[in-house]
Amino acid sequence: MNFYHFDDFSIGDEFITTYTISEEVARPYVELVGGTYVENQPVLPSVFLIYTPLFEAIGGRFVNGTVHLKQEASYYNKPKVGDQFTVKVTVKNKYVKKDKNYLIYETTYSLKDKLYCRLLSTQLVGLTS
Repeated sequence: MNFYHFDDFSIGDEFITTYTISEEVARPYVELVGGTYVENQPVLPSVFLIYTPLFEAIGGRFVNGTVHLKQEASYYNKPKVGDQFTVKVTVKNKYVKKDKNYLIYETTYSLKDKLYCRLLSTQLVGLTS
């Protein structure tokens, strides 16, 4: 498995993969908030709050000691189990402040050119390594 450091990323870098919403992912999210999972019905958009597509897109993980500092999520459409999304991860900014490496990236989930979710995330890369 590849582990990526702060210097491995540049502003504007883009990484693309696909991600299919599975029942194994959707059902626990629905039940966690007291809902009832119903086949062929839209599921909670919180199924997009998962690291798997990010790690697949970049081809690995962030170096150990990385801390997920902040995330903003915008949802535009409700996904269904079986939907296969194009996932694009774009490095929006990176900077060093007080000897800490900040990496800001956007993750979008689109289906047939229709945007379903946009995440803006901030990581402190290698903070405790």
